[in-house]
Amino acid sequence: MIAHRMATSGVAATVANLVRDLPPLIILSWGGGLLLAAGKVDVSIAGVATLCGIIFAILTQCLNATSVPALLISSIAGVLLGGCIGVANGYLVARRRAPPLLATWAVGTIAFSIAGAVAAFANKQGMLGSTASITLPGLIPVFSHTAKEFYFSLFAVAVVAVTVLVFRLGWLARLLGSNEAGAVYSGFFTERVLLLLFATSGAIAALAGCLFAIGTWTSSTTMHAGKEMIALAIAVLGGTVMSGGYFSLIGISISALFWLLLTYLFTGTSTGMGVEDGRILSAAFAGLIIVVCYTLGRSLSGEFRTIHSADETNPTR
Repeated sequence: MIAHRMATSGVAATVANLVRDLPPLIILSWGGGLLLAAGKVDVSIAGVATLCGIIFAILTQCLNATSVPALLISSIAGVLLGGCIGVANGYLVARRRAPPLLATWAVGTIAFSIAGAVAAFANKQGMLGSTASITLPGLIPVFSHTAKEFYFSLFAVAVVAVTVLVFRLGWLARLLGSNEAGAVYSGFFTERVLLLLFATSGAIAALAGCLFAIGTWTSSTTMHAGKEMIALAIAVLGGTVMSGGYFSLIGISISALFWLLLTYLFTGTSTGMGVEDGRILSAAFAGLIIVVCYTLGRSLSGEFRTIHSADETNPTR
């Protein structure tokens, strides 16, 4: 019965939702993971995504078009704004030595508030939407049915990945997070690196907000609340250590995919299956993971074994 439901509607529904939700979630998690790899944290990314998503939606209405050039121009404006907010975060943390959690939380909260004020003002000016959301211009608000938005999303993911790799942002974050004191004493410009990483995180969060808006054809002032915790959790599941020193684009991407798939299975609403069927499948999958962890736990965790020279057959932990 489950297989029949998935064959008729579940697979198509799941693929459509993955196409819509996965790219921005991956990008948002990459941004959060970069700061975790540096031993810092950025919880403003949800507020930045909300504010820049609102600005993006307003600009698309002003341009009165959903063509790729219009989307690109609106996205660039949102990314620049997000980068500026990230620089403000970096200044507070790197230059003023403010606690990252408190500083970025405050900046994110202000971004949420500004987004609400901007949306309400735009609504009073007659723009499509409500006092809490702005609607993108278009007739069919279905992301997976419009090819140009799909390709635009893939292009955005590719641009972020290439940027992180070319400018070696992951390497810089790992270097800073693994031994910040050593980096300082060796002449490493830690303040500049933190400013760069926070600016990148803000720009990435802004781009994710734009992609979320494209996916739902609207940008809301409430839809991203709590997404910063999800992005950070995905980054940790992808292998990023909260104390710093590790970052992987591929690992975070795979974690985001698993996160969405398990979410779809558990709710049942995005797979065309019933809620109980989805929970049964998710529980079976979780049981399989437990078996794998029990049998291959040491291999999966990367635990090292040492061999005593006196007795090479006696491995110890």
